[in-house]
Amino acid sequence: MQVRSSLLKASSMVPGSWGQSNDYCSWERVTCNCNDDDDDAVARVSALDLTSMYVYAPQEKSVVGVPENNNGCSWTLNLTVLSPLRELQMLDLSSSYACLQNLDDFQNLKNMRELHLRSNQLSGSIPASLLELPRLQYLDLSENLFQGHIPLSPSANISSSLWALKLSGNNLSGAFYFFWLRNCKMLEKIDLSGNNGLSIDVEFLGIVPPFQLRSLMLSGCNVDNNVIVGPNFLCTQRHLQMLDLSHNNFTGNIPNWIFANMATLVYLDIADNSLV
Repeated sequence: MQVRSSLLKASSMVPGSWGQSNDYCSWERVTCNCNDDDDDAVARVSALDLTSMYVYAPQEKSVVGVPENNNGCSWTLNLTVLSPLRELQMLDLSSSYACLQNLDDFQNLKNMRELHLRSNQLSGSIPASLLELPRLQYLDLSENLFQGHIPLSPSANISSSLWALKLSGNNLSGAFYFFWLRNCKMLEKIDLSGNNGLSIDVEFLGIVPPFQLRSLMLSGCNVDNNVIVGPNFLCTQRHLQMLDLSHNNFTGNIPNWIFANMATLVYLDIADNSLV
């Protein structure tokens, strides 16, 4: 109901079922976990689908628009309102164009598995607590205003269940070492595109990574030229389907290993480099 209140303050339409009954599990965009064998069990919210939630409802005009405040936001949501939802496993706020406040309070949501925050107005540094959620499988922070380094290190406690990491379209900088992901055995998708200040090192220090990527998107980053020269961990990825290395100022010959070792590849983009 606090989410509903935030939307109403921004002159947005809200789902008609919200607040119409005490059975919140029947409300639109809300999913609950409950024990069918226990009649006394309390149903807990396990998923909230708030995708494209903001819909402007002008009082005097029938034309739907999306006004913005001075910060470029359509509406503001303080994420502390979600803290009591301890069983929350999936939150999707994609394309909400919201100013989301207090992102650090997600550290209390230990059951979070999927966090979709693409296309909002998130700024500042990425909280380290997000990448250390113990059961995290899917993290999408793309198309926001994040700056600074990605809060990972050799000792970072990253979930071994992580299979998708999407941080494209921000203003991230500093260094990112693929070696930091050496314990993510389920990893399938990485997208770091569009972070011009981000320096990417693909070396695995002689270790064969435990994962098999299906999609690797590194367009418009400062990627180490060794990704082209090889050998590197990409030679071990036998299930890769999408590879984007465009806009990286690579030099030298187009590597034969791309075509010789990747029979599964269906999408390759190496445009806007200096390859011959």
